[in-house]
This record gives sequence, C-alpha cells and structure tokens, in this order.
Amino acid sequence: MAQLLRVLRPLVRPLIAWNYSAGWPTRMSAGTPTDAPFGMVGGRNPISVLVAGGIAGAGIGVLSYQQGLACQLAGVLSRASGRGVDWESLARPSLRLAATGAAVSERADLPSFDVVIILTGVADALALTTMARWRRDLDETLTTMLADVSPAATIIVTAVPDVADQVRVGRFVTAVLRDQIRALNETALAVTARYHRVNFVALPPLERADFDDDVFSYASLYRRWGQHLAALTHRLMAD
Repeated sequence: MAQLLRVLRPLVRPLIAWNYSAGWPTRMSAGTPTDAPFGMVGGRNPISVLVAGGIAGAGIGVLSYQQGLACQLAGVLSRASGRGVDWESLARPSLRLAATGAAVSERADLPSFDVVIILTGVADALALTTMARWRRDLDETLTTMLADVSPAATIIVTAVPDVADQVRVGRFVTAVLRDQIRALNETALAVTARYHRVNFVALPPLERADFDDDVFSYASLYRRWGQHLAALTHRLMAD
C-alpha cells in the first residue's frame, strides 16, 4: 500500500497542494500572536534558547507567545537546571522548512544561543514537498546554521508531527498525507544522521486531551511539547 501511495503521490500533488494553499478546513487552523515573541525566566547564568519553524515556532493558535512552546520549554528547563532561560520564537508567516532555514541564517546573533531547536513543519507535508527538495532544504539549513552557531550549542531538529487525521479530506488523501509525513521523517533521519551535533527527535503525538468539544487546543499541545523538549534539552546539555 505504501509503495502504491508513493507512486500516486506525484500525480495527486498538484491537486493536494492547490487545496492546501487555498485553505483546507482543518481542526488546527488558527492565527498567530501579536505580542513579543521572546521573554525570560529569571535566574543565574541564563540559557539562551531559539525555537524556529513549524506551527510551534510561529506560535500558531495561541493568543500570546507566553503560551507558546518556547516559553513553556523555558519554564520547565529553568526548574530542571536551576538556571535562568532567555527564550525566543522565530516567528515568521511561512512555515516551510526553506523559509525557516533562511530566517535562521539571517540571525547575526546566532552564535549567542546555547540551544537551537528547529521544528520541521506540517506545511511541507500538506504541500507534498518532494523528497529531493526536502533533503536539499534540510541540508542547506543545517550546513548554514552549524557554520554560525556556537561550537558548544545544543542542536535539536524535530520530526514532522502526524496531523493527517486533522485535515478534513477524504480517506485517500489522508492516507497520502500520512505516507508523505512518514517519507519526510525517514529522509530527515537520514540527513540529520550525517551531522554528529544534530539530535533528531520525535514529538509526543496529538492526544484527545488536546481537543475540547472538537476544538483544538494549541496551548495544551505546546505545553506537552515544551515539557518533552525541556527534559531532552536538559539531558543533552548535561552529557
């Protein structure tokens, strides 16, 4: 079945990509905050964290970046480490990996961050980005970033979360999207494995608790993802 879907994917890509750009109805559609995408948790010797890419990097679906993944991560990391945390979400309107890579590379202050987290996006799954482009974009993002970050920085790249069931389309397109996400993550795992400083990790899946009367709660998801990534970051920095 997976092989058949991958054969059919190039044939249905234009239709699916058009529907995505036109605005598919999903249980995850939402806007972005308008407040400052940065903040701090007070404490000694603060850890500087940059979160970029995907729905979480952009703060999709919450009223304030204080509810976003970077802020949620910062609070947990501060308690675990006993240190302060300066956090920032790199908020950009485009959620595609290529745009994330370009935005990160523009940061003159990139060497000052102790932790850089790249969240690969649902957008590349919904747009059915080709594996060749995905591989190239991820390679370019990592090569450029690693040339500029501190040699001591902790680098994390997250897998594309499986949101196929949250896009309100037919069963066939859902299956295509699920296979696309699987292929993106297989490719990302192979690419990141070539960079010994990069840690490729999966995020906790969506849960029933993330929905209230069929309305998706981004705040709930970012809280769980923030806790997960904070624990991982603390462990990696301790190694």
